[in-house]
Amino acid sequence: MTIVRSSLIACALAVGAFASTTSAVAQSEVATVNIPFAFHIDQQVLPAGLYHIDHESSSLFRLRGPARSGEVLTHPMAARQLATQGAVVFHRIGGTYFLGGLWSPGAKDGMECFQTRAEKEMLKESHQQVPSLTTVAFNATPTR
Repeated sequence: MTIVRSSLIACALAVGAFASTTSAVAQSEVATVNIPFAFHIDQQVLPAGLYHIDHESSSLFRLRGPARSGEVLTHPMAARQLATQGAVVFHRIGGTYFLGGLWSPGAKDGMECFQTRAEKEMLKESHQQVPSLTTVAFNATPTR
């Protein structure tokens, strides 16, 4: 009984170690971007500043800023034209900005953020059909 229990614990630890190693290897920095205004990610408000964008998994991105960081789930979105420069797209409603998507240079598809409840409510209250778009270009693509 003790041998079986020890084997199960060892197996669980090995799987956990493999999973954490795999996720650490999969993470990569996509770019940096200087965002000149405060913006919303989900229920957080992030201040203006220089952000490092990390690709955590196929649909998860992390923006690491000077004071705060935030994560965002995305889904693929086809572009009308090939993106020549990487950029972050924001949905603007009045003076409030919501993270809308991420576009890599040379990519045919971008990664669109899911619309939050707060964004939907603000859009409805403003009587706008769609938000205005504001695009901020990547500063540089990191080299590794």
